[in-house]
Amino acid sequence: MTDGPYTALVAGGTGIVGREVVARLAGSPRYGQIIVLSRRATNPPGTGVIVHQVDFDALCEDGELPQADHVYICLGTTQKIAGSPEAFRRVDHDYVVAVARAARAAGATRVALVSSVGANAGSGNFYLRIKGETEEAVSELEFERTTIARPGLLRGPRDNGRRIGESLAKVVSPVLDGFMRGAARKYHSIYPATVAKALIGSTLDGEPGEEIMEYEALTDWARR
Repeated sequence: MTDGPYTALVAGGTGIVGREVVARLAGSPRYGQIIVLSRRATNPPGTGVIVHQVDFDALCEDGELPQADHVYICLGTTQKIAGSPEAFRRVDHDYVVAVARAARAAGATRVALVSSVGANAGSGNFYLRIKGETEEAVSELEFERTTIARPGLLRGPRDNGRRIGESLAKVVSPVLDGFMRGAARKYHSIYPATVAKALIGSTLDGEPGEEIMEYEALTDWARR
């Protein structure tokens, strides 16, 4: 690809991975403008960052988004926070697909999506099935390049209160990670900054096509 500067669109920019993505995009000379989608009006988190207020429910009904070259989708919640399986699907599937579809219609050529290790549209696990269905729906939009990150347990603090996952990441995962070898390596815990660096590197420098990145690929891209 050329060196830009590109315009990036970010959904989920306040989440544990999204914050890292926004910060790194804002600091990259290859991006000239970063547009962060937000439910409510808020101050831009950095120089060169624009906050675009959006109604995600309206976006699901053929809403429009600003033009951008690349779109980074870091949206996600939990069933506990969402309140029901239906509400969870609305955020993790419907909103994600709506953002990807609207960005594609506005001219975006590359998409990067944060999914989950184990994502599978045929899974008997509701969470993993929704993640898999979301991946498939985004892939069908035929971007020039589609990057899908499937991280394991994310190591870092969340804004929405203390969660079991955070405690496990700080205490248990360093021990368990040592036993994750071979095929189990993909479940290795990972830092949000690593995921963000991999997403951006793959989006900027990856060849046309689709890449699904689990632990090894994420760490490889982050080291480049």
